[in-house]
Amino acid sequence: MVLAIVFWAPYDFTDDRALIKRRLEAFQSMPFVRMQGGSDIHSLFQVIRMVAWFAPLGALAAMCVARSACSWKTRRIGFILAAAGVAGWAVTIELGQVLLPSRFADFSDVMVFVLGGWFGLVVTARLATWHAPVE
Repeated sequence: MVLAIVFWAPYDFTDDRALIKRRLEAFQSMPFVRMQGGSDIHSLFQVIRMVAWFAPLGALAAMCVARSACSWKTRRIGFILAAAGVAGWAVTIELGQVLLPSRFADFSDVMVFVLGGWFGLVVTARLATWHAPVE
């Protein structure tokens, strides 16, 4: 929920169907085109910021799976479901921004969010299962 609070602020949701339709069409534009408009360093910091916000979500999901699953097979399925959950939350956050006129929804943000979440998931899963007993 912290991610929704951060990325949806100031919560000025709209119900204007024409605006929502235009924003959904813009959402489906070519990935990373919007990032080319500014400086390279600004784009890099934006990507780092997005990864930094979503990596803890992946880490939290990995810890939940690593601590609750018993067998190797169960953990593997849990990690796959956690990765899908991180991707689903990234899509939800960005589609929520379609309803916010003060925000810009972009599919490239979804890709960066997912990569950040999966980075946190993989790193934490490796660390959490490093000392776990092999069954």
